[in-house]
Amino acid sequence: MAFYHSYSSDDDSYSLSMYKELKILDELEYMKWLGWKADFQNVMRCLGLSVALDQEKPNEPTLQDTSLNEEKPNEPTQNPSLTSLVTSLTSLLEKADLARYQKWMRCDELIIDYLKGKLSRDICLRLKLEAGDGANAKQTLDALERLVLEDERRNSIATFQELMDMRYEGEGEVGQHLDRVEVLLQKLRAADIVLPEYFAKKLAFNSLPPEFLRLSFTDSDEKWEWAELRRRCVKFEMILMEIRENEIREQQQQEEIGAKKRRLVQCYCCGKYGHIARNCWHAST
Repeated sequence: MAFYHSYSSDDDSYSLSMYKELKILDELEYMKWLGWKADFQNVMRCLGLSVALDQEKPNEPTLQDTSLNEEKPNEPTQNPSLTSLVTSLTSLLEKADLARYQKWMRCDELIIDYLKGKLSRDICLRLKLEAGDGANAKQTLDALERLVLEDERRNSIATFQELMDMRYEGEGEVGQHLDRVEVLLQKLRAADIVLPEYFAKKLAFNSLPPEFLRLSFTDSDEKWEWAELRRRCVKFEMILMEIRENEIREQQQQEEIGAKKRRLVQCYCCGKYGHIARNCWHAST
């Protein structure tokens, strides 16, 4: 494999270990697919095979018959050195094209083998029907993505319902909640269901607790980008947490002051501190 790139054997071992650690794709879920695809392409790049994914298949070169360049009796004599130079350059270009073609074909073959090794059996069967015979690595990956989008379209109603029902109830952080909302929006977009930008942000904002209504997300705030909405909500949550912490701290301080005052109270019945006569056992006796 070192023939195809200039990495050392240590780099090859590291790249192969990355491939071994790559998880098997056993579910055609959109976000999982995006992460898996990025990891797979990165591993292929580290192995020096990405040429088959980044470039179109080159035309198969045909070596020119050098006998055609030989002088014929009835033709005028050409400059021998010039003819030899042209023949040499043509031969070098043909060899370079042939090497480029062979490299692409070999990389394409290896990528397909690596790809099949990281797909579950069910997905492999579906992919074979979708891609057809003779598909190259790039076409096979595109076919796999079509299967993912097909499943997302099939589940789009459930995804939309999940988006409508989402509510942030204080579990985790508000930023994580908005990230989950954004994931559902991305899945809907992948299924060709594109919600208006303002409606999507308004839907996300309405999934937050009433305290966040102080942010006053209105029609005039349509210019907010998603990142800006997330940033403001995260900042506001930090303010709310600080307010709650201050309230708890003040309550604890009031309790400590009350306890201190109680410790300073002296019982006129027994003369001891910390309780009043009404609670004194001497008074009851």
